[in-house]
Amino acid sequence: AELSDPSSSNESVSFVPHLGSDQTSCHIPFSGGYYPVGYSYEKSKVMMAEDPQGFKDAVQESLRRQVTAINTLVSRGMRFWDYGNSFLLEASRAGADILKEGTDSESVGEPVFRYPSYVQDIMGDIFSLGFGPFRWVCTSASPEDLALTDQIALGVLNEIRDQLAEKAEQDSAADVPGYASRAVPQLDDNILWITEADDHKLVVGSQARILYANAEARSKIAAAFNEAIADGRLSSPVMLSRDHHDVSGTDAPWRETSNIEDGSKFCADMAVHNVIGDASRGATSVSLH
Repeated sequence: AELSDPSSSNESVSFVPHLGSDQTSCHIPFSGGYYPVGYSYEKSKVMMAEDPQGFKDAVQESLRRQVTAINTLVSRGMRFWDYGNSFLLEASRAGADILKEGTDSESVGEPVFRYPSYVQDIMGDIFSLGFGPFRWVCTSASPEDLALTDQIALGVLNEIRDQLAEKAEQDSAADVPGYASRAVPQLDDNILWITEADDHKLVVGSQARILYANAEARSKIAAAFNEAIADGRLSSPVMLSRDHHDVSGTDAPWRETSNIEDGSKFCADMAVHNVIGDASRGATSVSLH
């Protein structure tokens, strides 16, 4: 679609996207994480080294311009959220019109930004159910092995989904909303994902796959992989790992734990619990964010 400059206030925008976010590396905006509009990659590298203040000024001017464009598009129907890359924080530091009316960047308690982070707006409910992303890698680097792991994982998810659906019906009949009724739609999403992953060529790295699942599904999927390796259906071991987005992996008051309702967004409790728990359970590689 043809899109005129949305940072202007005119009405000539011919296309307004339904959803919008920003995936620049705004946690390091002045050292290669964000390249300002109008500057080539080569010129930006030179400025970073020879004129860091000038480069910072250009980045912040570009951030202000970008936020003006975002605000214009949102006023015309787009929904925007922070992707967890500190975009909102850096935009506020640049003086962009990103704060809620009557707040400032030092406010504590209530959300200060006019837009939510992806965790509170999208991922929070998923995480609260115990679902988070994990990865597996077929060490054979065989597409056939990856296809079989997809089918194995799909079988496990369908089995768990059927069990939870029955429980959800019982809860509904008793007018008692519970975990099952909230978890079934999440499982449906994950089943759709793994069913269509190969069609969409969603291979990560060397015959690897990412899937959202809770602890029960992960354990059962791992056990099913072991059985397939033992009986020869899989040609070599499968390595399982957590994803960097895994539940409680990171504490960051402007991102992953932004606007936690109990006010603990400035406490690094979830990440600490996560790293200690992983280490005590025998994980070979842990990190604290």
